[in-house]
Amino acid sequence: MKIILTDSSFLISSVYEGEPFYRQSVFINEAISNLKNEARILIPSIVFFETIFKLNQLNFDQDEIKNILWNALFQDQIFNVTLSETSAFRLFKKYPQEKLKGFKTSDYLILSTALAFDAHLLTYDKKLRRNAGQIYDKVYYCDPYDKEFGKDTSNLLRKISLHER
Repeated sequence: MKIILTDSSFLISSVYEGEPFYRQSVFINEAISNLKNEARILIPSIVFFETIFKLNQLNFDQDEIKNILWNALFQDQIFNVTLSETSAFRLFKKYPQEKLKGFKTSDYLILSTALAFDAHLLTYDKKLRRNAGQIYDKVYYCDPYDKEFGKDTSNLLRKISLHER
């Protein structure tokens, strides 16, 4: 079973055609969807909050936002996970404090969840990729044309393919 965790940048890029990474997100989502019962997508509660906030800033109306998030929640492969304080404390105890200082609170919680579930973390947030990548090797910046992290997408697709069981 492959476990995938998305942050809000990836979720928003998956649903909003105006985002620069929309097509790439659709491509990755289709690859994951083709895995059927071999993959699960985790969306932490904080990602839903951040997505609501961002879509509201992009002038989506309330009904559109509700439809987008309800549709996401009712897909067979997607699960909403709550953030537990214990996983955040485990992360804090396991890694040196200097490695955790550059994290925003939401990124810290998202990384905690990815670690707790041993999930592949998908993002378009370079700062999250840089910081989390120092601690965890399953963080992917999903822009294949990026000079720094351009190979992340192909690495992700190779790692989650059905051929690696």
